[in-house]
Amino acid sequence: HEEAISYYRQALKYDDPDYASKWRSLIQTASFWGTLAAADKYMEENKLDEAEKETFKAFKQKPNDPEVLLTLATLRIKQKRFSDAENVYKRGMAQDPDNNRFVKGLFSFYVDQGKDQQAEELLEHISTVQRESLGGGYYRYKAMKLQTDADALLASVKPSSAAEETQKTLLQAISKLEKAREFQPDDPWLLLDLARLYQRAGFGAKKGILVFDEALKEHRENGDTLVTGELYHAYGIYLASLDDRSIALAGLQHIPEQYRTDRIRIRINDLVVAGSAVLSANYEYISRNADDAKSSLDTRQIPIELRIPLRDRDTVFFRAEPVSLDAGTLPRNNRSEMIEFGQALFCQENPSDIQCIDGSNKQQDEGVMLGAAYIHGNWQFDIGTSALGFAVQNIVGGIRYDGDFEQFYWGVDVARRPMVGTLLSYAGTEDVRSGKIWGGVLTNGITFSLGHDEGNAFGFWSHLDLDHITGKNVADNNRFRLMGGMYYRLINEEDREFSIGLNGHFWRYEESYDEFTFGHGGYYSPNRYQSFSIPLDLIGRLNSHFSYRLRVSGSYSWSYEKTTPFYPNDNDLQAEAEALYNSDPTNNTNPYFAGGHGSGFGYSLLGAVEYKVNPHWAIGAELSMDDSDYYEPRRALAYFKYYFDENRQKVMKPPTHISSYADF
Repeated sequence: HEEAISYYRQALKYDDPDYASKWRSLIQTASFWGTLAAADKYMEENKLDEAEKETFKAFKQKPNDPEVLLTLATLRIKQKRFSDAENVYKRGMAQDPDNNRFVKGLFSFYVDQGKDQQAEELLEHISTVQRESLGGGYYRYKAMKLQTDADALLASVKPSSAAEETQKTLLQAISKLEKAREFQPDDPWLLLDLARLYQRAGFGAKKGILVFDEALKEHRENGDTLVTGELYHAYGIYLASLDDRSIALAGLQHIPEQYRTDRIRIRINDLVVAGSAVLSANYEYISRNADDAKSSLDTRQIPIELRIPLRDRDTVFFRAEPVSLDAGTLPRNNRSEMIEFGQALFCQENPSDIQCIDGSNKQQDEGVMLGAAYIHGNWQFDIGTSALGFAVQNIVGGIRYDGDFEQFYWGVDVARRPMVGTLLSYAGTEDVRSGKIWGGVLTNGITFSLGHDEGNAFGFWSHLDLDHITGKNVADNNRFRLMGGMYYRLINEEDREFSIGLNGHFWRYEESYDEFTFGHGGYYSPNRYQSFSIPLDLIGRLNSHFSYRLRVSGSYSWSYEKTTPFYPNDNDLQAEAEALYNSDPTNNTNPYFAGGHGSGFGYSLLGAVEYKVNPHWAIGAELSMDDSDYYEPRRALAYFKYYFDENRQKVMKPPTHISSYADF
């Protein structure tokens, strides 16, 4: 506009004076539109004071111009002066009844503000032509109102309601959603609600499938890939929830590969697996080199699982998992290391202590974990043991529910699980002075999960953990963990994906009990911990038989631990240790672990492959390593899966194996 104004001014200066009024008019017009454009720009930048000045410059030039009034209404909404915005729209409608933009603006304003009564009154007083001019906003509003009515009907259904009354209410709700579908025939989440309601009312799965088939047919013919992808995602959620395994699998297998989310692929595999008994086994070796007999640990474990289908959505499986742990040898000749194990402080500082015993120098243990689980639809129940044969043995298990809400997936998991970081936390061990057993730490808590993955470029995941931590002769603790991340697929093809992500971890432990004196648990428990990482993840399938994964991640973390007593759950023992120290502070050890802050960079690598030998057998392997301050585990794993019935699906992408029951 400035360029046009400059041109018009030059013309006014040099052109025939008879045309002066024309050039002045053009200058005013260009100035007017330039002022409105500036106001719009300031509003986009949220500079509302500047936008107000520009808007009123234009208002002084043309106070009744529709564009000025529409700009002013938008400004008032951004300023949260909602009553003024409403009055501006009404003024525009009064002075220009045929301008549908004022009607559309006022209607959208009412809908956004939740003023349903005013929106309905407006619809009653405008013409059919004006109602049609509202376009998608009108249709969305009508559909939303009908969905709200259906939700209210469903909320009125109580467990104590008579069957006849319940069925009548369900049919009324179906009628509302069917009318809503007339206004929004391709809303995937409306269709999902309707399909689920058909099933709930006893119409069967096929009526819901027909709802999606009709919508998908139209959009496939129109080539609308975005809407088609959203419809397939909602359709996949519906199919995955069906009790009839054969119908669910048949429908999911007809979803084109490019529209299959990771969760749909997993569900297809689960349905295939669920229809056949499967025997799976891993051999896993994990090595962590740190302080001998404490944080060092070599773990060998062989989880074996037999999964057996019962009926449509019911499955049971049984677990047996031999586990062998080796933390190294007690450093009895290293005074500074030995005093920080069990009650060995008293043996080292007071050699005449007759309670000290020799015991075994080897910190080793082995046993067999047992577990069983029952899966019914979205529910999973399991119960088992920490390894039988360990110094400390516990009953473990959990209850989990996984659900979907529109394009989001969520889960709740209430569980009791072992802490596997060290021999002390996992198996427990014997104190060299008292002969007492301590350790065998358990988390007892709840985990909430929420995520989003429609198979498109963007997705996210999150977990919230709330745990009470217990152990044999170990001080109790409480834990809060919030973890989450987002990822973006730079390559998103049928047989190849490459993504970059950003993950964050925020942990809080009430106390820091990660040491190895009697009463500590030997598990990592900073009072505060934050970390951020950037993972790069490549997964693919070379053909129907071979899949692979390569993951690289860089991270940075911060942590803080406060000063902690040697014996946090035994006041008498701590007092004895303090008295020993006070008797000779120069030569004896202060029985407190110093706290402090820490930070540093780290990285992790993971590589995995899987090969489907034939419709019955699949084999695979995985290597991984982490490298950061005080934490450098190395892991190697090999596995097989045997399907008792033929599995003619493509090999899973990425490679997938069962996990240890301790990490269930």
